[in-house]
Formats: sequence, structure tokens, C-alpha cells
Amino acid sequence: TKEEILKEAENYTSTSVEYDSFAYQADIGKWLEPELKYKYDYGDSSDRINNLMAQKYIQHGERLYFQISREVYTENSYYSGYPLWAYISLDTGEKHYLCPDPLCSHLAGSECQYLNLSDLLFHPESDNILYALRHEFINGIGQDIIYKIDLENNKIKKVYAADKINSGTSYNKISLFFISKDCLYFKDQYITENRDENGEVTYTENTYLMSLNLSTEKTEVINSDFNEYSECVYAVNDSVYFNDQYEHRFYKTDMNFENEKTILKYDENSYIYDMYYDISTEEFYILVCSSELISPSSMNIDTDKVSGSLYKIDSRLNCEKLSMPSDLLLDIQLTDNYIYYTVYDPVQYGVTRLGKPTIDGSGNKIYRVNRSDTEKSELIFDGHNELLFYGNFFAVGDYLYIDYYKITERDGGGTYFLRTGSVARINMTDNTIKWINLD
Repeated sequence: TKEEILKEAENYTSTSVEYDSFAYQADIGKWLEPELKYKYDYGDSSDRINNLMAQKYIQHGERLYFQISREVYTENSYYSGYPLWAYISLDTGEKHYLCPDPLCSHLAGSECQYLNLSDLLFHPESDNILYALRHEFINGIGQDIIYKIDLENNKIKKVYAADKINSGTSYNKISLFFISKDCLYFKDQYITENRDENGEVTYTENTYLMSLNLSTEKTEVINSDFNEYSECVYAVNDSVYFNDQYEHRFYKTDMNFENEKTILKYDENSYIYDMYYDISTEEFYILVCSSELISPSSMNIDTDKVSGSLYKIDSRLNCEKLSMPSDLLLDIQLTDNYIYYTVYDPVQYGVTRLGKPTIDGSGNKIYRVNRSDTEKSELIFDGHNELLFYGNFFAVGDYLYIDYYKITERDGGGTYFLRTGSVARINMTDNTIKWINLD
């Protein structure tokens, strides 16, 4: 209604403050020259390498997909705005948005259908069809919705929403796994609130392993009592591979989810933080880290009691721990030729409102080793405590893409890392920089 529109408009004008959200970039990274010409030689790539964990950057063919947003300032604080998927053409270096509307602002209140999408999953037989999640509130209940995106025809369509919502459901979460034989496999979790006669509240979780037929768009429950801590990370050669965070193991089954075989068992205080599959070599690369290493509680953790180690599993499922320059790895990225990584080298920038240290564990540096010689290290990026990327980076060819984070003082006290929504592209050979923003 007109009254609702006016009320919403008043809300935006009263909370938003006009300012140049990209002005700070002129003073960042002055040891780098501005990028004047883009050049890419396709000498190194990740096109046939699948990142099986949270994907901030996705190379698909000659496109590199990532999220950007416009930093917003309200009367009380900054926030990084609503994320929108964009992509860079690796042929030309040009930026494009997933949203095809040239008049869309891609901001909150614009009704852009492509905002807040996550977990992009490309159909293995199409460059133009992909699937994504968006968390939405429907009748007061937070739910994950699966959308189908047709890039060629610029269409987005809802293909699955939770069908087991009842009056006690308080939350629904979906995890997309993989596409195999025209079926999308995913995990559907429901959190239900239970209140007894004394008013005491408990919560139960029901987890379903599901498949969505991509031709008929019909779903099937494969397992109605699925392990909530388990993730189906990949399917290849009629085998399904899992990461079980509760039993701390990486294992496989057949396509009927039977005949389990454990491939890697890791320490109970550790978790898998990065995982890649190289289609060309049929190898898994898995990073296992101590939880204290990833989220340090102080600047003085005992590094003799923590580890960050990289394992390689070959096509015959032989598992070996790679000899790397450090056993304190934090993040990795696999390419055709290299393993890019960060190591524990903490820098503290302040404390939070709770008095905990605000730490960038990587020291703002990125290294790499050649996959054929993992002991010889090369420093390829030093952000000089200024170009902060907080673990979010992607290397392709001579270029490094980073999500830029800035140190921000929160009103009421406390220091934290703010993701600005902008991406910096750095040529590692020519030492140039270009900022990629949501215009």
C-alpha cells in the first residue's frame, strides 16, 4: 500500500547517511601501482579444481565469480550491505553482475532478486544453469530456499522450499552438496522448539538427506535420520565422499550411501577447514587445523600443541601428509601448478567489546609452493597490515583477488574486522592494483 511504501522510504532516509563509500581506497596499498592494462595468459588456473568447502570465489570456465556489496553507513555504525554475485571475465578483466537489470541499484529496498544468494552450484553439463540458496523469513520462520538461475535467459526461479515446517519449527537450514546424474543432493535441517508443561524449552533437530531431480523438480528423502554433523562433499566414480565433523574423519560410501570406508582420521580437537578435488589428477587436498589455531583466544597460544597440516589423497585413495614449509597452515588454495597458503603469524589490532583480542592470524601474508616441490616456499603477497583480506583470497594466473577488510571501531567500544564488500585485484608480477566495487 501507499502508506507502507512511505513508511519504508522514511525508514531508509532516516537511517542512511550519504557518503563516499569508496574514498578510503585512494590511501590503501600505495606501494602498488594502479592497474592500467589487464593481461591474463591462462598459464595457471583452477577451472578443473573444485573447492568443496565454503566458496568465496568460483572459477567456472573463463569467468571468476565472487560477491561484492556497497558499504553502508547508518547513524550508528557501518555494515557491508547486501551481497550480490558478480563475475570477472578472465579474457578481458571486465566486471559483470549476476543481476541482468542495468537500472537496478542492487541495494536493500531495490527488490533485486539476486541479492543475498549463497552457495552457487553449477550444473556439470551446462555453463548457464546454476543453483543457489537464499535465507528468507516466511511467516516468521527462517528458511533456506533453493533457486535455479538461468544465465542465458536471465531468469531466477524457486525450485525448493522446506516442506516439513510445522508450528514448532523455529529454523530451517539447507546445505547444498553436489549434482550427479541430474540430481541435486542436499541436507535439509529443521530445528524444533519443544515446551513442556512447566514452560521449559528444549530444541530438537531433524536432518534429512534429500535429492532434487533437476528435470522434474521433484524431491526424494534418501535418509530421514541423517547425521547432522556429516557433509556429502563430492561424488566421483560411483563413490560419495563425506566429512564427518563429529567422528573427525573423511570417508566414502557407494551411491547407495552404504559400504563405508574411512580414508583419513584426524584429531578430535581439529577440523577440516579447506578441501579441494582436482578433476585432472583425481586427487583430494585436505587441510586439517586445530580449532585453537583458527580462532586464537590470545596472542600466546602454545604452537607446539596445535597444527595446520595438508593431506593429499590420490586416485587410489592413498593418503599422505604433505611436507610443507610450515605445520601451522591456516588457509589453502589449489591451482593447476601451485598450492597457495597462509600460516599462523598473528597480528593484533585491538580488543573486542568482550575484551578478547582482535587478531588476524595470517599476519596478512600469502605464500605458495609448487605442487611438485612443496618444501620450497615463495612469499607472493604482503598486505603490510593495511590490505587486510582475513583469509579470503583467490589466485588465478598472475592475479590475486582479495576481499578487503578494514579495522573498525564499534560504537560503545571494541575493534573488529569489517568486510567492506569491495574486492582488490593485484597483479603479483607487475605489482599493480585495481579496486572492484559495486557501482
